[in-house]
Amino acid sequence: EKTFKTRDDYVGRFKKAVVSGCESCFEKIPNEEIRDFYTKKLPNYANVEIKTIKENLIKVEMFEDEEKTRQGEVFYLNGLPYEFTVRTFQERGFYEAPKKEDL
Repeated sequence: EKTFKTRDDYVGRFKKAVVSGCESCFEKIPNEEIRDFYTKKLPNYANVEIKTIKENLIKVEMFEDEEKTRQGEVFYLNGLPYEFTVRTFQERGFYEAPKKEDL
């Protein structure tokens, strides 16, 4: 899997991302790679929350503060290509959190 560096103009800008989708929205994504990104990888990204909503869409909100009061960007990523979807998160500084070792 390709990884993208945080873009210089995004360093430190976004503190939280909230990804909202209906219960079946993520499962209905036809492209398996994109579906796995949302259902398996994204939940492990640091500072990314996954929320269930009633609307039939996948919405991504990126916030400039921990309290989620200053919205920086909003995207609807349902139909966008895999690489663009991954790049959207990684270039803005959201990556998989290091796995904690089981003690």
